[in-house]
Amino acid sequence: MSSLEKQNPVDKSGNLWHAVIVDIINIKIAERNLLMSDYFYKVVVEPQPEGGFTAYVPGLPGCVSEGENYRETMDNIREAMELYLEVKKERNGEIMPDNVHITEMCVSL
Repeated sequence: MSSLEKQNPVDKSGNLWHAVIVDIINIKIAERNLLMSDYFYKVVVEPQPEGGFTAYVPGLPGCVSEGENYRETMDNIREAMELYLEVKKERNGEIMPDNVHITEMCVSL
């Protein structure tokens, strides 16, 4: 490897910016993986009479979102959960595990 190649981190296509961006992304992913924990919460999704869906997380009070279709609703509630937990963590709040139990019951009339 020449001294020029050592000084300039260029990828095989010769694109300096691509190589730098790839390095930054890899570093960010590694940092995130070191700091990230997985949290599992139950999500309730309800269809709305006017169309679309509303979703909320019983274990995270106030964590609610909506979407025009099921997929969008799930994407939106995941983002809402991430933001909710990030803010809680930043404020040194304890992130509690989900203690909600959901069951189906039959009531006869």
